[in-house]
Amino acid sequence: MPWVQTYIPVSGNLGLSALTAAAPLAVIFICLALLRMKAHKASLLAVAAALVLAVTIWGMPAGLAGLATLQGAAFGVFPVFYIVVATIFLYNITVEGGQFEILRASLASVTADRRL
Repeated sequence: MPWVQTYIPVSGNLGLSALTAAAPLAVIFICLALLRMKAHKASLLAVAAALVLAVTIWGMPAGLAGLATLQGAAFGVFPVFYIVVATIFLYNITVEGGQFEILRASLASVTADRRL
């Protein structure tokens, strides 16, 4: 039998359920802003909080919660990986072809700001 999500698991109250669902966001904000924790550690704590809430409050099977976490990670990492690899590939092509200096000169002519 498939798992069916309930939208108001906390005492049948939509507001309390929404506040409970926001707990992983609160975890990451507190870890980053108040505790000055590194982002990768804060994000792992937020994922752990989301998994605990999914299994305990929403009643999601632990195996399904783990698979959903892996799918979310894959969908989050793949676009970033794709952009970084494509950028490195384009950079290497322009350097090998001698076109990088042309790009640098044309970008430098846009503004006098040395940081560009």
